[in-house]
Amino acid sequence: MEMWPHLLALAREWEQGQSQVVLKARQLGISWLLAAYALWTAQYKPASTVLLLSQGEDEAKELLDKARTIWQFLPEDLREQMKDDNKGNISFHGGGEIKALPATEKAGRSYTATVLIPDEAAYHPYAASNYAAYIP
Repeated sequence: MEMWPHLLALAREWEQGQSQVVLKARQLGISWLLAAYALWTAQYKPASTVLLLSQGEDEAKELLDKARTIWQFLPEDLREQMKDDNKGNISFHGGGEIKALPATEKAGRSYTATVLIPDEAAYHPYAASNYAAYIP
């Protein structure tokens, strides 16, 4: 992954806790950066919950697979030990977890998310009601 200037700028802003809506073209590396940020949060912020919402279950799992791939290629000393790893969830012994969820009408409402990533939100069937529920 090449860390282009726009990716470095986004990463710095996310690290500072800034919320963002990014209108983007394809193939800019942002989905991979989101997966890396989700992984970093789950590994290094104890008891954190990262929710990945995508238009369908398959798409949500695809983003989770990117985080899993990044984890597999990390140097051993940067890889936290996984507690659970299944198709829709990765959790770590420090209590952090990443959950992949389809953007259903009630997606994410029963969780307290440290980070919420609504990937390709323009295609979520309940985007407006989901946003109203998770933005607070």
